[in-house]
Amino acid sequence: MSNIKENAILEAATKLIVRHGYQKTSIDDICREAKIGKGTVYHYFESKEEIFVAILKQISFDVWDGMRKKIDNANSFEEKFKLFFTVPVDMLKSNSQLFIQVLAEDSFIFLERINEFKESTQKNFFETLSSIFQYGVDQNVLREEFTVNIPKVVNLIYSLVVTARIEHYVGITDDLLHEIAEDRKLLAEVLIKGFVK
Repeated sequence: MSNIKENAILEAATKLIVRHGYQKTSIDDICREAKIGKGTVYHYFESKEEIFVAILKQISFDVWDGMRKKIDNANSFEEKFKLFFTVPVDMLKSNSQLFIQVLAEDSFIFLERINEFKESTQKNFFETLSSIFQYGVDQNVLREEFTVNIPKVVNLIYSLVVTARIEHYVGITDDLLHEIAEDRKLLAEVLIKGFVK
């Protein structure tokens, strides 16, 4: 987002939601924190819910953008594949307090809005993972039976990885995030052993 005032609103809202929770953060609080008038806030956002959805969209963009940059810099199929599984959890860790505060309180309120960009996330997942597999094909490191079934394999991995809906993250803790990260690393290792020649 390039607009300075819009960014200030999102930064202020994020800080307040982490500190006080979604319910206890008001538009007035956001205005004071951002040092911006209420009319300006409503110029960019219709409601506090819309501000929160914009925060999640920005986090999602940052996760995919960060992941792609790290994957592009990796030098092997194995390294790219592992990054695909670990970078999102690392990014979630850096935003865990936001998710803890908001999702623990009212995750059901946002499910419909969150579904608005779920398709975008799915598209990013398929495009990014497909490009990693194509890299494996180009480098001639994948077993032949997988090279002809990449779309099906990507779909199966999507089904494995994206099984929990957002409400399952209520009560998320640093320990749980660590456990999720370790599980994803293990899954990546298991899958790599099956794909690589």
